[in-house]
Amino acid sequence: PGVDIEAYAALFDDKGASIAGDVTPGYSILEPGVIGTIAARFPDLKVVFIARDPVDRFWSAFNMRLRRGDLKGRADIRSVERFAAREGVMSRSRQSVTVRRWREAIPADRFALFFFDDLVADPATLRREVLTFLGGSPDAAATVEAGFNRKGDNEKVPMDAAMQAAIARILADELKACAAEFGGRAVAWARRG
Repeated sequence: PGVDIEAYAALFDDKGASIAGDVTPGYSILEPGVIGTIAARFPDLKVVFIARDPVDRFWSAFNMRLRRGDLKGRADIRSVERFAAREGVMSRSRQSVTVRRWREAIPADRFALFFFDDLVADPATLRREVLTFLGGSPDAAATVEAGFNRKGDNEKVPMDAAMQAAIARILADELKACAAEFGGRAVAWARRG
């Protein structure tokens, strides 16, 4: 399906001088042509990408599907393998591809890569860094606490070492690609499993 770029742009019309944006994991699966269209329509666009350890991101998605009842079975390695084989699951798991696509379309000074690990470790500092990158006041008053997670109370199945290793095997190429593409904390991700 095509993207109505002008209808999308209209979402931001009444924002004035305020910093306005949109957050969705759906941007991770856009094809290069759509990304190029967005970049051309919004030449001042800044993109913030928060990269997450692919094993943890995959497990989080798996848990979400379990909670919603979208998966048959339980949290075992066979269920994880079946989940990984579903259409669209792996495309959302390939953050290295997503980042590469956006970096190709957006000037380097308008693309910032941050790490979810930093969000967990020190959300207030990460918030300040993101606001600074976006051109806002790093100490702007916030209506929501920096570490707020609206899904934080959701029940999650813990990931044991065997499950972590199995997911790391499924995502081995992506873990290596993230280490090469992102550096920083992603280097340690590739050592998991």
